[in-house]
Amino acid sequence: MTKKKPSEKDEGFLVPHLGPVIFEARMKAKLSQEQLAKRAGTSDATVRRIETKLGSIRPQLLKSLCEVLGLNYTDVVTQAMIKTWRALHGREDVGPLEHFRGRILARFDARNTGDRVLLEEFLDYAAFLLVGMQKEPGGGSPL
Repeated sequence: MTKKKPSEKDEGFLVPHLGPVIFEARMKAKLSQEQLAKRAGTSDATVRRIETKLGSIRPQLLKSLCEVLGLNYTDVVTQAMIKTWRALHGREDVGPLEHFRGRILARFDARNTGDRVLLEEFLDYAAFLLVGMQKEPGGGSPL
């Protein structure tokens, strides 16, 4: 049994949130599963498994599917990760950054109100920088 390189590991835990994205984009592009598979260099059975949330998907295949469908790979993976996080934590209304911010503020033992205000401003600025990095070309997602 050969060991997979880190870049070849599958993203099986994200498939429940990737499948619907691929399906909707394929429908919008008016492509059949066979057409999408051929253009992405895979089988229609693989596309069917991904769209029905079964099996797993390797990053290179997901990149190919995103290219064919005109999707941004980083955005698709980031959204799938956030949806996975929310599903695991049972919080549909709060994302990872909001959850992290809330936990820090809840544990912060402020000696006075000024310390808490300063910390809130710092966390807001850090969140602003993260969003800015995501919007830059090639910025990717730090999540």
